[in-house]
Amino acid sequence: MFVAGIDAHATYSVIAIVSNTGQREQAVLLRNRARLVRERTRMVNRIHAQLHNVGLHLERGRLLTQDGRGWVRTEAWPLLGEERRLFIDMQWALIDQLEPMIRTLDRRVERMGREIPAVALLETVPGIGPYRALLIATEAMPIERFRTPGHLVSYAGLAPRSSQSGLRPIRHGSIPAGANRWLRGTFVRAVVSHITHAPDSWLSQSYEQIRQRLGWQVARVATARRLARAVHAMLRTGEVWRDEPVTQAN
Repeated sequence: MFVAGIDAHATYSVIAIVSNTGQREQAVLLRNRARLVRERTRMVNRIHAQLHNVGLHLERGRLLTQDGRGWVRTEAWPLLGEERRLFIDMQWALIDQLEPMIRTLDRRVERMGREIPAVALLETVPGIGPYRALLIATEAMPIERFRTPGHLVSYAGLAPRSSQSGLRPIRHGSIPAGANRWLRGTFVRAVVSHITHAPDSWLSQSYEQIRQRLGWQVARVATARRLARAVHAMLRTGEVWRDEPVTQAN
């Protein structure tokens, strides 16, 4: 069958190209925002280092607030030399330049996400906001690419990889080659946020049980693996987040 001089196979190819182009544009937006946030985090860490040098500590995230800056001016300033003060002022000036850029990209992320039904679905998960929802949708859709939850888990680099030789302790392997590090990082960080926003959910309880046995690092990855399985089920069925574990094979 020909449509406007293009056969059906070519038409399918054009649709696929358009879809891939859209997802590539989304990926550019998301990576651009991630780089700016990473730069801002580095600057914040540099300020924290200066405070630590004089024995002062401030909660993470507070330096990005006016209250945090006021605390530094009143509590830390008398303990800091002139050059350290200048250094901190310069880091704040750079952060002030990045903030409006990040806010602009956040608005673009929200606007782009409103056009994708999967994003609204993913935002029903506590700990997954517009940015993470769009990133998961960009990297994982169409979900039909992953026949089972295990396929998505492996693609995200969350499948357990461990080895043991003789009586030596089990060694957990590094991220597998070819794994999608963006997805992995997003699922792991979503777990951290989820625990804060929904401490009594089945996912948070699962994290706490694993943490008590194996430590927080193993618990984060293991819980991210369970979150990825739940996300796979949501995207396949179109159902919103439920506070009960989804049981699926593989």
